[in-house]
Amino acid sequence: MKPFILKSFTVQVPGDYSQETIIDSMLEKMNKGEKRNAPQLLQDGPIISRFIPPPTFWDFPDFRQEKFPKETHALEKGAAYSVEFIQFLEEDGAFTINDVFKYLQENSYLLLGAQTLAFLWENYRNMLPVKVPWLMAVDTEENQYLSEENGRVGPTIIIGKNNENCLGTYSVDVPVKRKNAYIWSYVGIKKIDS
Repeated sequence: MKPFILKSFTVQVPGDYSQETIIDSMLEKMNKGEKRNAPQLLQDGPIISRFIPPPTFWDFPDFRQEKFPKETHALEKGAAYSVEFIQFLEEDGAFTINDVFKYLQENSYLLLGAQTLAFLWENYRNMLPVKVPWLMAVDTEENQYLSEENGRVGPTIIIGKNNENCLGTYSVDVPVKRKNAYIWSYVGIKKIDS
């Protein structure tokens, strides 16, 4: 598994940031579009969603504050973070979320969840990489949601053809096959010391 940084930038968390309301705020803005049901889990990779054409968005019942009530490292008000989008290329076979989890921990990235992705979506959409359709967050099993339909799921940002995007979920337990590795990356963040 060969990781490389696809894109990076710095974010500043505002003083009025609220981890408890960021997802609801994001959903309120998304609800201004036409509501559609989310597609089913693809069989050849750990993703549930496809891109969305504006002004529509997929309705993901799993992406809710009550499903992802917390994340291991919540963003701190007023703090600055380096955000990196890490892609993994597997030369042979497949890799799993556990492999990504291990890499993030060994390289001092903070584990993050739905709230951080909602913050990036709401405030830095124009900075997101557009060449990789799915940007995934990785957190501990405790902070993943156990879906009756799709098993353990984690949050993701889905990028459309023309940089339209929304938030959804992906299946944690499905390995990433070599032929699909190029279409998703993983969000790593590090706090910038003041």
